[in-house]
Amino acid sequence: MSLSGSFLRNPLIRFALLFMALGALTISVNAQQTRIRSAIDNRQRVILTGHIHPKARPENDQGRVSPSLAVSYVTLALSQTDAQKSDLEQLLADQQTPGSPTYHHWLTPDEYAQRFGVSEADLNTVTTWLQSQGLTVAAVARGRNWIAVNGTAAQVESAFQTEIH
Repeated sequence: MSLSGSFLRNPLIRFALLFMALGALTISVNAQQTRIRSAIDNRQRVILTGHIHPKARPENDQGRVSPSLAVSYVTLALSQTDAQKSDLEQLLADQQTPGSPTYHHWLTPDEYAQRFGVSEADLNTVTTWLQSQGLTVAAVARGRNWIAVNGTAAQVESAFQTEIH
């Protein structure tokens, strides 16, 4: 069936088609891009600095915990791209600016996830990797910006190549 002739002369039909095309474009523009391009490789690690709380001082160290200690709700924060951070800062400013089209237009967690969270594919990749490390996913933020896991101290230490004291 062709979209020509009298069908496209109807202004309501043309408007509806334009609206649907713009809606599809908006969804694809706001959809998060997949950033993890391959399987997570445990041999490629990066040591993060600044992750030790300033009150965790050597003189208070009581040694490593038992490997069998249950460690619950370890939260893995998923970072935004620079573009997402900039977009979020602009949205927050616009939401507080009277006269802005987004003034007091709050986002649902799902809308936040679509614009500012990681892609569903990346979320699935990280979740699968965490589970492959023996950890149990306890919760995933609706905004797709963190994952909480449970496991033993040994599992957490192995997954993140660190020591828990």
